[in-house]
Amino acid sequence: MTLSCLSAVKRSKGNKSQRPAAPPLAVFAGFTGDRSGSMASLQGSGQTGLYNWITETCASTLNKGSEGRMFVTTFDDVAEKKMVDVPMKDVTVSVMECHEWMRPRGLTKLFDTAIQDLARLQSAMKAYKAALPAATRALNPRVSAVWALLTDGQDNQSTFNASDMNRAVTLARKNGVMCFFLAANQDAMVTGATYGFNPAQACTFRSAHAEAAYAMGATQQNMAAAATRGVPLPYTQLQRDTSCPSGPGHQVSAPAHMQPGNVAFTQAPSSPVTPPASAAAGPAWRRALQRQHAGGGGRGQTAGSQTQAALAAMPRGRRNHYLQLAAAANAALGQHVTNFAIPPRPHRQRQQTLPLPRGGGGGRGHTAPDGPF
Repeated sequence: MTLSCLSAVKRSKGNKSQRPAAPPLAVFAGFTGDRSGSMASLQGSGQTGLYNWITETCASTLNKGSEGRMFVTTFDDVAEKKMVDVPMKDVTVSVMECHEWMRPRGLTKLFDTAIQDLARLQSAMKAYKAALPAATRALNPRVSAVWALLTDGQDNQSTFNASDMNRAVTLARKNGVMCFFLAANQDAMVTGATYGFNPAQACTFRSAHAEAAYAMGATQQNMAAAATRGVPLPYTQLQRDTSCPSGPGHQVSAPAHMQPGNVAFTQAPSSPVTPPASAAAGPAWRRALQRQHAGGGGRGQTAGSQTQAALAAMPRGRRNHYLQLAAAANAALGQHVTNFAIPPRPHRQRQQTLPLPRGGGGGRGHTAPDGPF
């Protein structure tokens, strides 16, 4: 007869010196999913991914003998709470329900929804601990909380802003909530850092069916393992490469100071955040950024001058987005990231015909130098 607790006390062959982590008394799991109109490009993988996340999270938690509570919210410009503090043993959901919950529509109310969901999750966890018998509380049992945010775009409907989001996520992490960020159409590690996430727990996925499905599956696995071990696990290189074969998500699994074994691994980033460059060859501005992040320089160029040259060569829309992320990162980290500095826009002298002001001199065809272009 095999003891049910054997796996929690028996050392494995690969780890002779340390017993596996005992499962927590309870697991609070939350998912906040974007269902805005642009999510249609995922071709249903968001809906199927949500169903798999719910069922596998419940199964993983209950099979370890832990009590579980489930939270699920989907949002466009309206947040809809589908599950709030539901015992995992009582969770029943179908694929069709998840497809309806994540059916694309509307705009993106990201910040308001995420901040409220995090507050709700922490409040329920606090109430659960307070309701435990005194004898149980005296043993200081471990209660795990994991939360994932899925989106494919920028907020355009919230009252709160990115700074509010950063404060909420940072506070939740200090309170023991292990937070994961999944994003398409952006660099999730950079955007996640501005929102308060540890970049090690942020993953970019390509806005397509197969990659989105794999990213959600990888997130569920990491969240389940994190809940058991009590440590927020980073996305592996394989998970990142499969979720986004090329582009901003094709990057190292985590910066060196966030790798396991480092004391800062589970803490918020304390060093300047710069967006990693794509491994693929691209326009001149992308190649310049690649040289900067690789630590190399062109002939007679410094890293700062390379960055300025790269920014000057960027399309205006991409450059503005890049600088907005940098500003948010600077505000979140409380320091100035010099690599994001952009030189003043040059003044180009060119002739422009101006109307003659009343009472002024000059005649038809009066010219004046143009201002900034």
